[in-house]
Amino acid sequence: MIIATAGHIDHGKTKLVKSLTGIETDQLPEEKTRGMTIDLGFAYFKTESENVLGFIDVPGHEKFIRNMIAGVSNIDFVLLVVAADDGPMPQTKEHLEILDLLDVKMGAAVITKVDKVSQKRLKEVKVNIRSLLDRSSLSKIPIFSVSSIQNLGIDELLLYLNDSASKIYSRKIDGNFRLSVDRCFTLKGTGCIVTGSVHSGRVAIGDELTLFPSEKTVRVRAIHSHNTNSESGKFGERCALNLVASKAVLNNIKRGDWVLHSKAVNSSFRIEGTLRVSRNEIEGLKQRTPAHLHFGAGNITCRVAVLEGCQIGPGQKGLVQMILDKPICAAFGDKFILRDISAKRVIAGGKFINIFAKEKGRTQQNRVEILHAMANESPTMSLKNLLRISDFGVDLVRFCKMRNLTLREELYLYRAVEMKKVVVGNIYWGFSLKKWRSLLDELTSQVRVLQEQGNKYLGVSAKKVRTLVVPNLPSAVFEVLLNEAFSKGKLSLIGGNVYHASSALKLTAGDQKIWKKVEKIFLRNEFAPPTVTDISRLLSVEVKLVNSLFRRLCDLGVLVKVTKNKFYLFKSISQLANIIEEITIDYRTSMIDLAIFRNKTGVGRNGAIEILEFFDKVGITQRFGGVRIRKKSILPRNFGSLN
Repeated sequence: MIIATAGHIDHGKTKLVKSLTGIETDQLPEEKTRGMTIDLGFAYFKTESENVLGFIDVPGHEKFIRNMIAGVSNIDFVLLVVAADDGPMPQTKEHLEILDLLDVKMGAAVITKVDKVSQKRLKEVKVNIRSLLDRSSLSKIPIFSVSSIQNLGIDELLLYLNDSASKIYSRKIDGNFRLSVDRCFTLKGTGCIVTGSVHSGRVAIGDELTLFPSEKTVRVRAIHSHNTNSESGKFGERCALNLVASKAVLNNIKRGDWVLHSKAVNSSFRIEGTLRVSRNEIEGLKQRTPAHLHFGAGNITCRVAVLEGCQIGPGQKGLVQMILDKPICAAFGDKFILRDISAKRVIAGGKFINIFAKEKGRTQQNRVEILHAMANESPTMSLKNLLRISDFGVDLVRFCKMRNLTLREELYLYRAVEMKKVVVGNIYWGFSLKKWRSLLDELTSQVRVLQEQGNKYLGVSAKKVRTLVVPNLPSAVFEVLLNEAFSKGKLSLIGGNVYHASSALKLTAGDQKIWKKVEKIFLRNEFAPPTVTDISRLLSVEVKLVNSLFRRLCDLGVLVKVTKNKFYLFKSISQLANIIEEITIDYRTSMIDLAIFRNKTGVGRNGAIEILEFFDKVGITQRFGGVRIRKKSILPRNFGSLN
């Protein structure tokens, strides 16, 4: 169990830790000289029940409040220390406010130096402390009275700490490994050592990990967990890792960096979360407030955008987006503290929800609804909520990264949540079954509308349908949706265009078999398709049957008859017309050079002449003697009737 001390300077925090563990946490020469804790101090104690208590002695002086926040950002338990002679002081209240904003619930209040005061004074201090606690997340914690000099009350406090540790050790170890670096140093003969609190997961000797922000790879040579040699470390412990990498990589590690499993690396400049504004703020949190974001063992400047309304009042909760000056690596549920831009006071605290926030649409109601759905502590319930409200599905890869799920946890999630899962390469997308059916219906109806607005015999391009129906859906996922519509008979794909079932080409089973083969041939030879005679020979089908099928396809706008014995796909002719336009625009003249057209299309001279003569016929081009010019770019919709 990780225990942090908190309280005013010179209230006996360090002496209390020494009384509980026998270890002096003030190690820096300056700390010993000045008699106060400047940086974080650490001590460990194994109880008779084999529970290991890890103590973080945080500084009490107001100048070192940043170090204090680093110490309490990921703790299990807090000891709020108050000297009996002074009672609650300014740093006592500030530390308690930080703990409250971080929603720390487990702990104990400890009145020190009781040997210096009367029973009456001790009773007064207890009343004052209880009054402060009642307005915080620590309202239910007990109060102990101790004297480090006379060793009074120490055994009772240790017994309570041991009981609390037994409850905490039963918790589940989730997520990929993440450690926030609060110290980095080199030991002669050992090498680089980083220490910090494990925020999630497990690590073992020999593991390869990733540093953030450098994103360089390191290997774990040795581990100290709670100050003893260990084969592994896990969530809820303080660890020292002996890392192996090049000097250049190791020399760049600093406080505030992270050591992570590769799957836990998430770089983000924009993060959305929920926070509560300090009750001591006069005006509350306004839109675009500049602030210091304290997260893990580091801090970074940012601006805070309020997502609901114009501001969040003192003591009130709200959703925000933080725009960071430098990227951080976070995960869902990580706690943070905001201090004002001058770093003189705490203004708010909360936890991250969405680490992949977008700039646009911040204030849209749908964004707020999505954040409320994402905020559920359970990944299963959070995903169910998102699937229910997301019209275009959920990016499952991003969801699992945001929640820092291991592969085992991902597989459990997919089994626990009923959904339509689309997997294409590295894309994993989820839909509620109801939303997936709704998208199929919307896709089908939009194709019908588009055909009715244009020429129902020409079909609609898949790109246009996607833009109108599901613009935010990855193209690979859209193709799966489209193919399901094809397989269910709602839509058809002919000549590269999409048709509604009611207007799609009606072919006999025999014709469909022939056309399936012919279409593949045309797609392989878009600008130089074989003649009808060649197709007849290739497929061993009578010329009469091929011509009959092709005439019907021309009537529906799928094929275009260019010469007596040669047909093109409509989309191929459209592409050739675009090339004509490109040539004339590039050369700043409407004149068409046969050689340039031939080279652009890759067809031979005779094929190029055939195509241009066809364009003369339908009005795309016009020939005057030995010169040919472009007349227009728009293709007529009735190619079939022109032939």
